[in-house]
Amino acid sequence: MSDSITEDLLVYLEELGIVERGVDAFTEADLNGYRERPACAIITMSTPPQEPSGTADVDYHRITFAVVSGMGEKGLTATNSMAMAIYHGFRPGPMRAVLDETICGTLYKCIRPVTPPYQVNWDEETRRVQYNIDLEVTRYIGEKAWA
Repeated sequence: MSDSITEDLLVYLEELGIVERGVDAFTEADLNGYRERPACAIITMSTPPQEPSGTADVDYHRITFAVVSGMGEKGLTATNSMAMAIYHGFRPGPMRAVLDETICGTLYKCIRPVTPPYQVNWDEETRRVQYNIDLEVTRYIGEKAWA
């Protein structure tokens, strides 16, 4: 089982061809070395919405993707496109969620967007924008043989 949900979700999006880690997708730890952040998707974790299940062997997490643009109109267009691609990447099939997907050896029972991309920041002068996408993640934490 992988130790990092944020790492696993970046791997998943990279396998779909939506992002490239270190180019346009980063964890917060990845960005520590950057003086000026590039146009990118940044994945962060929030407080889990509830305690782990004692009977179903799963835990629950809230993940936020912050998609931040570069400057100018081109950055704004690219940010809108990336935010929607990430959102749709986590809404496949008729259930509109990623179900029973093993990523880096960890079984994710459900990865579900709970919000579409929503704007949280806009700077008129630089024309930089930020959209957030919130996900709920249910991860299997039981026997490794089941994953």
